[in-house]
Amino acid sequence: MDWGDVATWCATGVAVASAVISVWWPWHNRPQADWTFLRYENRPESPIADAVPGLFVWLEERGEPEPSFICELRNSGDGTAFEVEVRGNGCTAYFLRVHEDRGHEVFLMPSLVASIETSDRLYVIGFCDEGVKNISIRLSWTRQPTRLQRRVWREYRVAGSLPKQPRQPIREKRPRQVSMLRWKFEHSPLGLWLHRRFPSLPLATLKAPPET
Repeated sequence: MDWGDVATWCATGVAVASAVISVWWPWHNRPQADWTFLRYENRPESPIADAVPGLFVWLEERGEPEPSFICELRNSGDGTAFEVEVRGNGCTAYFLRVHEDRGHEVFLMPSLVASIETSDRLYVIGFCDEGVKNISIRLSWTRQPTRLQRRVWREYRVAGSLPKQPRQPIREKRPRQVSMLRWKFEHSPLGLWLHRRFPSLPLATLKAPPET
């Protein structure tokens, strides 16, 4: 056994392991969003809309029904969440954002917001379906870096029961998209000629030619 070769292989292995760790560790510890989800309790002596100052009057002026529940959502992680969407199971759910307009509070109820930064707070309001016992809220968002389009989701119980979930957010299935290489080929002079000459070819990024 040549101990010089052994030492060389050991040094090479250490160098490779160090390179892998130096790349993996920052990726593993990259800033990510996390959520604190709190539900406001209904009190018999006052409507649930009173939990958000001004909301009850705003709903009343517009003839909107009172929500079945109101929750507070905070980004308690160390990174920003992008394209955050809320959906209800057994209910219809929206975010509730409060804005100031000429000294008056204006409430917006989107189901999708562009981003929620660390320590930001939003409200979630929901209108429960009749006869449903198990009610939950599903949050889905895009992780950093956003160019990778990695969507994840997590579900929170509002009423009834909810199956156990893993510790980490669950990955959403990514819809299959056309590659840039295919798009460039189909929009090239050759691809456009083939599309005109053979309209039955499966060129996904080009519209079907008009019938003559």
